[in-house]
Amino acid sequence: MTELSYASTTGSRNEQATLIDPRLLSFALACDESQANEFLTALLEQAHPIVERVAGRGIASEDLRSEIMIRVIALLREFKAAPSRRPIANFSHYVSVLAANVCREEQRRQNPRRRGLKDALRHTLTQEFRLALWQNNQDQVCGLAQWSSGAAEDSERWRQLQASPQFFLEMIGGAANALKRADLLLALFRWLGHPLLFDDLVTIVAGLQGIRDDQPITATFSEDIMEDPLTRIPSAGQRPDEEAEWRAFLGSLWREIESLPPLQRVAYLLNFTDGEIEWFWFYGIASIRRIGKMLQLTTEQFSRAWVLLDWREEQRRFARSLTDYDEQFALLWQHLPLNDLTIASLLSTTRQNVINLRQAARKRLRKKMIEGQAISPPNSHLYE
Repeated sequence: MTELSYASTTGSRNEQATLIDPRLLSFALACDESQANEFLTALLEQAHPIVERVAGRGIASEDLRSEIMIRVIALLREFKAAPSRRPIANFSHYVSVLAANVCREEQRRQNPRRRGLKDALRHTLTQEFRLALWQNNQDQVCGLAQWSSGAAEDSERWRQLQASPQFFLEMIGGAANALKRADLLLALFRWLGHPLLFDDLVTIVAGLQGIRDDQPITATFSEDIMEDPLTRIPSAGQRPDEEAEWRAFLGSLWREIESLPPLQRVAYLLNFTDGEIEWFWFYGIASIRRIGKMLQLTTEQFSRAWVLLDWREEQRRFARSLTDYDEQFALLWQHLPLNDLTIASLLSTTRQNVINLRQAARKRLRKKMIEGQAISPPNSHLYE
């Protein structure tokens, strides 16, 4: 593959970029099987530390790591069989997402009943107009709709509920399983009188309904794991309502990103956590071309980036030969996120000013999203 191209589609995504991570080109083009296996081994060596970072390095996660590596091998073989049909723009990102999804599958396997309850409660809170689920700083909070945006509170009744969930049933004179889920939550919040953390609500309702698994949720990730933001990426196997929730949230967030001052947009998006910027493309919110045009980078800024990226000279010559804006951004896209020093060079400013611009962007986005009552899906930290 000697050039970058865009492939138009007529589906829900208006445009898709056919991009291949340069690290995969030799593997994709290898005709000799032994040579292909050498390139495959090298790619697996690159994947190994990513898998360890997501799944953990301890003995307890050995089977999990093995399962992930098996899937990485399958992914690479599928890619080699049809590189243009299954392009991989960022190999590290794909490995991280795949590893995170396998870890989530394992958590769900270990604790299916609690997971099912959690999904059901989330659905009720977002569909019943008298109830609500919202983000308060880094916490997911729930309660009556009129409490939206409030923080979870402590109270004597909350401590009684923690000590004995059945105490609440005695107070209302009912059985949890005899009440509709919405009625149970309404009664619980009205009796309690304040919002709860969503995870605390799940624990309380599980206690009220006698829901427990033989094996409680354990730390699938070992203590020596370095937290990777990609473990928070939404699962590829989402239910339709979960996908719709993410699409609505990302659409609202994108509209607010478009309204950011130009310098804040550049500082925020070019350092977007590895992989997460692709959500807008993956969910059809914004094509790669649209993202690039919104950033309004100049030819001079692209040139500064080519100099600072860790490239061979022939890669820089190829980059300098590009004159079309879309092709220039498509090439830059493969190397996001940029570090703050590179962004500072692009903007002709200091690293600290780039950090300040990004923090200002996050603060503004958080305020606008809360004002618009946009509910952040579970575990999303896009503007925190």
